[in-house]
Amino acid sequence: MDRRIARLGAVLLAGGVLLFGAASLLHPPTASPWEPVEALAEATRPLWLVDHAVLLLAMVALHLGLFLLHARITAVQAAPLSQAAYALGVTSLTLWVAVFVLELTGWRALAEAAKEWFGHSSAMPPPRVVGPAGTMSLLVHSLWATAISLGYAAAFLLSLAVLLWSTDMRRSRDRSFPAWAGSLGIAAALTNLIALPVAFAIPRIALWLLIPAAGLLGAWLLAAAWLLWLTPASP
Repeated sequence: MDRRIARLGAVLLAGGVLLFGAASLLHPPTASPWEPVEALAEATRPLWLVDHAVLLLAMVALHLGLFLLHARITAVQAAPLSQAAYALGVTSLTLWVAVFVLELTGWRALAEAAKEWFGHSSAMPPPRVVGPAGTMSLLVHSLWATAISLGYAAAFLLSLAVLLWSTDMRRSRDRSFPAWAGSLGIAAALTNLIALPVAFAIPRIALWLLIPAAGLLGAWLLAAAWLLWLTPASP
């Protein structure tokens, strides 16, 4: 693999991880698909647009970096698990883009309408209320549940892709991939594959599970970026 391409992948991957982490600090802690009130209030503020535009850019850069890592992994030997990982990564990126575009456009428009209607999102009635206000509430709850569910699905698929890539890294003939890198990726992916469904099912403990799991995955992504940067020059 050409060293310049590999280093481009390293920059994309590391930049995407760091940018996503920084933008996540500005994002409200909205892990529950059943509680849209806080996100509805935040979506009317300019910071929501900036934050989600950065999250979208970061996730695209992160995946492009992973795709170049995929090219590096498969350059030495046939890697059937990595081929499946690539397909999962493309699906994950598609879902992430859909989620962030939805939150930048439709969700913000709905938040503005709800603000005009109710004054504040906390005054919105439950979705089971009969009448126009209940219909608006039902739409808000449904759209938010869909967006968050797609986000969980995208994160799950990305974790599964990392598991497959890491497994191929662990058994690669390319000695520039140390065994610890594959082992770290496997551990990070398995942690997220367990944490994500539990967090979705029990939202009150979601952040306690997702933050350390995401940190472990981020550590592997940065390690993978470093290994990409160290790609030896082509003969």
